[in-house]
Amino acid sequence: MEYSLSPPRHRHSTLTHNNTNNNKTTTSSSAQPSTQPWTATRCHRLLRPLLTHISALRKDKAWKALAAQEEANNAKRRRDESDTAAYRPEKRPCRKYSGKASRHAAYDEIETPKKPSQTRRRRVRCARPASSRQEVILPTPFLRRVKNHALSSSPNRGPVDDITLEEEPKVTATSSTRCSHRQRCAKRGCLFEVELASLKTSTDPQRHGLFKSIFNAFDALLRSTSASKYPSPAAPKSLLAMCLRRVPEYVAELEYWDQKDAEERGAKSDKQVSFEVYTELEGLNPVSDGWRHLCAVVRAHGVRIIREAVLEDQLFDDAFTDLLIRLALQYLPLMECVGLIDAYIQRPYPKPVAAEDSLFTSQGALRPLGLLKVCDALASPGASFLATKLSELLSMGLLPAKWILTKEFKALWVSTAGLILKKRYRQNVVNFVITTLTNMCTLVSNSDRLAGRMKEDEQPWQKAQNTLVGSIAALTSIMLLLQDGVSTPNRIEMVGGRIKFILDSCLRSLDSNHIGTYLLNICAYLIFKTEDALSELTKAWGKLEKSAGKEERTRQIDATAVFVSSVAYYCSRGGAHASPTESLAHLCDELETLQLPGAPFTNLRVEAAFSLAEQTADLKDLAFAEDLKARRNSVLGQQLPSTGSSERTGSGCLDETSLAGGFRWDGGISEWVNVSP
Repeated sequence: MEYSLSPPRHRHSTLTHNNTNNNKTTTSSSAQPSTQPWTATRCHRLLRPLLTHISALRKDKAWKALAAQEEANNAKRRRDESDTAAYRPEKRPCRKYSGKASRHAAYDEIETPKKPSQTRRRRVRCARPASSRQEVILPTPFLRRVKNHALSSSPNRGPVDDITLEEEPKVTATSSTRCSHRQRCAKRGCLFEVELASLKTSTDPQRHGLFKSIFNAFDALLRSTSASKYPSPAAPKSLLAMCLRRVPEYVAELEYWDQKDAEERGAKSDKQVSFEVYTELEGLNPVSDGWRHLCAVVRAHGVRIIREAVLEDQLFDDAFTDLLIRLALQYLPLMECVGLIDAYIQRPYPKPVAAEDSLFTSQGALRPLGLLKVCDALASPGASFLATKLSELLSMGLLPAKWILTKEFKALWVSTAGLILKKRYRQNVVNFVITTLTNMCTLVSNSDRLAGRMKEDEQPWQKAQNTLVGSIAALTSIMLLLQDGVSTPNRIEMVGGRIKFILDSCLRSLDSNHIGTYLLNICAYLIFKTEDALSELTKAWGKLEKSAGKEERTRQIDATAVFVSSVAYYCSRGGAHASPTESLAHLCDELETLQLPGAPFTNLRVEAAFSLAEQTADLKDLAFAEDLKARRNSVLGQQLPSTGSSERTGSGCLDETSLAGGFRWDGGISEWVNVSP
């Protein structure tokens, strides 16, 4: 007989040990990954609740649309009946057997009314769709969550009957014990559930209950397939990982063709395509049960299901969609949520009303764009996810180009354009600069067409042209500062190649007669000194000389003056020269040597000096501009007029109104002063 050497275990110690193990198991079950293999059955167990609740939401939407249509038809029928009754002649009462009627009149008045038929009620109740009977179909845990009696399906929780009325306020959305989100949630509760509970005020109870079920099912799927919980041996950017994320699209394509074949046969398809695909993938691992890569497949499948629901019209609210995307970003990398984000943000947006309008707001029609800032913070450095999506919306015509003229977009353009200088940059940064510059040029052309129908003091082209000039001047100054600085030749060549690619791309998409083409050619000549840019400048001024358009010539000269003064201001701030006037003189020396038709740059130095003084708001620069004008007038033998209109003289000299925009001549002190509002 063999005896065990283990010490005897008493019943009390055994129970205590078992309870301790149970507590450890329940507390650490959410932290440690499950040992269950990834099989097709497990994947479908995760996807089934999500598909069921979204299907119920579709039925609820269809039933409400049908009820609204029926109500509209009834209202129209009642309106038609009231219209026809107004023209219908009144019938004369027909009285027959009046004696007998008077004999039974007393009994008719006290006759008991008949009980309404119950058959009609049953017929109306049975005619309602299945989505209106969710309290019978859905399981009990879901009903408890909808009614806010229990937010967790943990077996350690006590029965619902033990909760008294005094304890109900404590059971709120912030008391969830299964929250595992990494950023937004505090120690005392889940902020996502608090935000979900706040949607009750704007959503009917049945729809909000379905929203909550979809949220819980999606959260459970993401938590079960989290990359931190089940690290995949395949890198996120590997070929295997990319193929695994495309499996749901393959499943959707097979389901589409299977359904189409069934419709042609006149039968209903009962084939489970997704389960067959998951079973086939599971068979790729013959050694053990399941295949660990199914975790990535089912995660991508769940995101695709939500994406298809977002694309359906009026199925999800914007607030709920925003909540689901931010929930997905808690578990998944940004690259796996791009399709879901695109489905949410790709829609037409309204035009801005004023330059101070905010593009990234969390309310109204611009709410999807507010999510881009959250995503941009999660992107890798230098990726500029925000600029990528905005350039896509501008290219698709969904975002009006007038948003480029707002202050917020201008600041974004400057910060994104600065990424061109980095050694490791993304192509989307260059695409953003190209798209914005092209849209600015288009906006200038559209403003030209609207200028005749607008008031004279509004000048729609002026703001668009100033924004375009400032953007091109920024690119020019960046390259000039690199050439004048201590940068290595490799870095100058690298940044110069990017800027040259931007200029060439914009020039190919613009008309040769556009003022944007002219400014881009000036930029190319100042940076690279190319013969192509010089020939294009000669053609531009030659066409103006032949057309003899005084307004177009004046406008192009003014744009050149503002461009040169902006570049000089940027270069002086960058340390290229001691003062902006020195930078201005250097740039004017280069442009004045050009042999262009009509000698358009004869008075460029004076005009650019006044524009520079307006930008710097420095009296020294203003005195410099005034001295230049005095010397120019003395050379031409002209006197400074005291008053006059902003008209260009035959010699190319301007009067004080056009030269000193924002300033006026004070005869009392014989100086230029700022124009008071």
